[in-house]
Amino acid sequence: MKILTDKVPLFDNNQNKTVYGSLLEIINHDYIVKTSLKWAKQRQDFKSKQLAAGLPFPEHSHWDWNEKTKSSSDYQTIFAIQYENDIQGLMLVDYATQLTKLPPDNGKSILYIDYIESAPHNQYEQPKRFKWVGVNLLHVAVQYSIDKMCEGRIGLHALPQAVDFYQNCGLTPIMKDPQHQNLLYFEFTQKQSQNFLSHNITIT
Repeated sequence: MKILTDKVPLFDNNQNKTVYGSLLEIINHDYIVKTSLKWAKQRQDFKSKQLAAGLPFPEHSHWDWNEKTKSSSDYQTIFAIQYENDIQGLMLVDYATQLTKLPPDNGKSILYIDYIESAPHNQYEQPKRFKWVGVNLLHVAVQYSIDKMCEGRIGLHALPQAVDFYQNCGLTPIMKDPQHQNLLYFEFTQKQSQNFLSHNITIT
């Protein structure tokens, strides 16, 4: 585990103020296991409550970060946002296997976000514990894209429940991808990523 910065702004709804977490690059997979088990239980508990009430449940209730990350390649990197020794968000990115589809950058290298998630207590608790986790992880992805010579370009496939979030962040929807469960595919061009970084966006 490597701490990259301890200046990640998070809005703590319990304290009604901004606090600062740490950005981690996770090198040791064992660090993921405890978080994966905790989040899986929280998701399943919430899913059970929603089903009992006849309400929709999260589309990613089945996610298992342990499985998603234990076989990651040399071209993949795992980032985490942590506050008070508790993981608030996770993201797995790939910087060497994808090319852009969106003009005017089409055909150029792109950083692809394989998976990204804010902790369940930031999504399902009322009030949600922390805001700005997802936006901060997108900032990290854009900056890492620049570091890896992808010039800020990023791409990802969005679950339907997350589509509004990515559109509000300014990503461009391109197509529903039949090779990825017909999920809607989004990209940032170089120019769009620059605009994103230049604004202090706070999206719940």
